[in-house]
Amino acid sequence: MAPETTFPHGSRETAYPFSIVPRGLSQEIASKYRGKKSQRHACGAYLRFQIPEVLARNSIDEVYSLYVDVDCFFLNALIEPTVQPIFFAGCPDIRMDNWKFINSGVLLLNNRTMRVECEPLLDHARNHSFDFEFSRFGPCDQGALNTFLSGRWERLGLEYNWKPFWGISESAVIAHFVGPNVFEAASYLSDDSDVVETYWSGTHRRFVARNPAAYFYFLLRWLTVAQTLVDDLDRVMQLQIADLTGRLEALGASGRDLGLVP
Repeated sequence: MAPETTFPHGSRETAYPFSIVPRGLSQEIASKYRGKKSQRHACGAYLRFQIPEVLARNSIDEVYSLYVDVDCFFLNALIEPTVQPIFFAGCPDIRMDNWKFINSGVLLLNNRTMRVECEPLLDHARNHSFDFEFSRFGPCDQGALNTFLSGRWERLGLEYNWKPFWGISESAVIAHFVGPNVFEAASYLSDDSDVVETYWSGTHRRFVARNPAAYFYFLLRWLTVAQTLVDDLDRVMQLQIADLTGRLEALGASGRDLGLVP
């Protein structure tokens, strides 16, 4: 039996039988990609290019779809964006006023045009061995999108891809933990001696240091949601959430000294 997933459709939610495309693309990426991200990251990242094809194969004829990264979470009710992109719409990556290129973590896709562009886009990625670190627009899929469709995308409201280092926003619809995930960010706010050092650790620390109060705010918001789901999670995730709860409680107690709370 095919697994089911839920897609918003007008004012209701419709559950569709859902099947994915063959694994051939991931196997090809794994054999060619030699960039700084893990092969697992690269394989997963490029699958978003095939979303329009997946929808078509499952007889879902929606003009637009909203792709959201796994390190995002919804803060407020999702209001349908007013923009209707020819290809796709997105938000800035690091600087909120830099619209020269977009972050691919949240994308409003025009399924019909992006379905046509999928193979040319993948051929573009193949020509660079799926590694776009050289572009300075971001590795993997983000670099591919920004180089192949440069200047042919629309702006999505910042509230749909809000980064914690931009500051506190009560109107943000989607918060995106770019760089450090929630557990890593909490470690950097408190005692980061248990963080496993990687190539990206220095960058991640700088993200958190830009606005620790905002990270504290969004971590609390994330934890509030996570605690309602904890009974349905595996034991490892339950322990991680318990650890995060303890860290944030300790930070809250000393928050004034850290500048986390007024």
